Amino acid sequence: MDTSLLEKEEKLIRQSIRRKYDKSNDNAAPLYDGVVDAEKYLSAKPKICWILKEPYDSDYPAYEGGGWSIVKDYLGQDKDKLAPQLQASQTWRRITYVTYSILNKFLAYSKLSNIKEKPEMADALREIAAINVSKMPATSTSKDAAIKKKYEFWKPVLLRQLKSYDPQILIFGNTFKHFRVDLEIDDAEMKGDPKLYYVLKNNKLYLNAYHPGVRGYTISEGDYCQGLIDVVKKNIKKLQLF
Repeated sequence: MDTSLLEKEEKLIRQSIRRKYDKSNDNAAPLYDGVVDAEKYLSAKPKICWILKEPYDSDYPAYEGGGWSIVKDYLGQDKDKLAPQLQASQTWRRITYVTYSILNKFLAYSKLSNIKEKPEMADALREIAAINVSKMPATSTSKDAAIKKKYEFWKPVLLRQLKSYDPQILIFGNTFKHFRVDLEIDDAEMKGDPKLYYVLKNNKLYLNAYHPGVRGYTISEGDYCQGLIDVVKKNIKKLQLF
C-alpha cells in the first residue's frame, strides 16, 4: 500500500467509526486513532503499532467530549510542543522511549534522555500507528470485562485497521487476550512469561506487556521499557523488513 492509498483508507476507517459509534452516549463523540503520518509510517523499519485499551480526553480540557484525533491533534503536533506533554504522560513517555529505541538501533533505556531535553525523540511517534480497542472517551478505569465488550463492538474496525496498517511489530498494552482468537494464535505459540509474552508468526512479532501506564510498584519504567526493547531486538532479524 502506498501513501495515497493508506491516507484514503484512513478516511474510510474514520467514516466507519463515525457510523458505528455508540450514539447512546449523547455527551461524547469518538476519539480517532490510527496512523500518525502515512508516509513516515510506510517508510519505517520496522512498522510498529501500539494497541491500547481506550482513550481518555479529560487531560485535555479543550478537547473533552471526544470528536478529535489522538494521532493528528495530539501526536501530530510539532515536536517542541509535543515533547513536554509526552514527558509528563506516563503512558506516552514509555511508548516514546520504546519506539525511539527500536527505531534507533535499540538504544538501552538507560541511554534515553528526558524527552523535553531531546524533543526529536517525539518525532519517532510520527512513524507509528496507535489504536485503542474502544473509540469512545473513557470516564473510569478500564476493566477487562468492559474492554471485552468494547472489543466485540469495535472488532470490525479494529481488524480492518490491523489489516490496512500491516505492522511488523504489534505491541499490545494488556489487550492481546481480546485479539488472540481472531488473529488465530494458539497458547502453545506464546513465549516468555505472563508479564511479557510474545509470538513470532507470519512475519509479525506480537508482544503483550502491561499497559504502558502501569504503576511503578508493579514494574519499574526501566524494566518495562527495556523488556520490550530486548524482545524486539532478539527477534528483529527473524522478520523480513526489506
